[in-house]
Amino acid sequence: MAIFENAQRSAIHESFRMAARHDRLGELRRGVFALLRGLVVETGRLLRVAMIAAVIGAGVGFGLIMLGYSDPVVGLKHFAAAPHCAFADRLGVANARYGQPGYWRHHDMDGNGVACEQ
Repeated sequence: MAIFENAQRSAIHESFRMAARHDRLGELRRGVFALLRGLVVETGRLLRVAMIAAVIGAGVGFGLIMLGYSDPVVGLKHFAAAPHCAFADRLGVANARYGQPGYWRHHDMDGNGVACEQ
């Protein structure tokens, strides 16, 4: 009878051990799926941000070209020089003449058609 009880206990112990192992595998599987789901969600967010940035960049570039700047970088320099002459000097568009990128009327103090004279 003791042999049967030992075998029965051993079988019960083995079934609990297998159930615990199955539970650990289930936790691991759930963790991996949660990680993958998070990556998919985060990748989706990053793709949306990248698409929005691309659309805005394309819109700005197209707008600058439509304003007459064949090179969008020159147009961006022109608009970045607007606040004051220090920006224009750093961007290399200081002493701009009327009609050139970097010329702003409020930078032309004496009204002679040259901005940011020094």
